[in-house]
Amino acid sequence: MWELELGRSALAHRGLPDEIEPSRFDDPNRLAAFVDALRWGAITGADDGTVQAPFRSGANVEPYQLTPLSRARSCAVTG
Repeated sequence: MWELELGRSALAHRGLPDEIEPSRFDDPNRLAAFVDALRWGAITGADDGTVQAPFRSGANVEPYQLTPLSRARSCAVTG
C-alpha cells in the first residue's frame, strides 16, 4: 500500500559506519526499555486465544498464577 501512504519517502542505503563513536550510543538501560516496549507491543494484540510467554507480555507473572493457568490450559485442550 506504498502508494496510499501520506508523505512516503525512501532513504538511500547508508551502509555501515567507518568509525564507531561510543558517545553516540544510548545508555544500556534505555536500550533495554526500548526492546521491552517493542516486545510488549508486538505480540500482545496478535492472538487473544493464545497463551503467550511471560517475557512477551507487559504483565509480571507471579508463581501463584501458574497453577490456575495450567488448569485453564488443560480444560481448553480437553473441553
